[in-house]
Amino acid sequence: MQTYGALHVAANIAGIGGPLISAEAYPIDDWRQVIDINLSGVYYSLRAELRHMLSAGAGSIVNMASMFSVVAYNLQGYTWGNQPSPGHCCASLNVYYSSMDSSAVADWDNGRGAWNSSSALIWYYKVSSSPIQVYELNSSYYNWPGETVCGTNIFHNFTYCDAYINYYYVNTYGYPAGERQTITAHELGHVAGLAHHDGCYLMNTTLASWDQCGINTPTSDDDAGINAMY
Repeated sequence: MQTYGALHVAANIAGIGGPLISAEAYPIDDWRQVIDINLSGVYYSLRAELRHMLSAGAGSIVNMASMFSVVAYNLQGYTWGNQPSPGHCCASLNVYYSSMDSSAVADWDNGRGAWNSSSALIWYYKVSSSPIQVYELNSSYYNWPGETVCGTNIFHNFTYCDAYINYYYVNTYGYPAGERQTITAHELGHVAGLAHHDGCYLMNTTLASWDQCGINTPTSDDDAGINAMY
């Protein structure tokens, strides 16, 4: 205010994610922290911003929310359009492989195969062009073995998804083929619309849980999540 004399634009973006555990075990302190930052923090910022903008007669405020505000059960709330209605076989998702070496191709093939041989009413096809693209990455900058980034529209449909397996992380920790399959199958679950889900499921967030549970393919719960959407 001292520099520019008025507040013209504000963006309220800060937010955190709490622990991924069931509601009855969720720590009260963590709950309060999430509410204080994600809800109260936005409100307090709005109060301060509006006072200056109203006195100036104009202004714009952007409030950014996470797609996880619509998470229910293990679903993200977003799906691919032009698919059969839920319970009618089968959803078909076309996947384009970006330029990658043969080991990465095999890992993504295994991830597709894990879903294609599951009880989920979905099939992943490898094609020469698609808004769904999978990649290999080799970067120490990212501290994760896999990641999926998707775009959405106002109709709660995906418009594109880019999924990655990070071989810097994978090679550093020496993940064998089964764990690499778990990573690619997990990311393809995100591509379909599944969110993280705590427990012995493919969509759990940690490799430690996958190892403890002996998971490298979709479980019945993962299948049920897909079948509720497609």
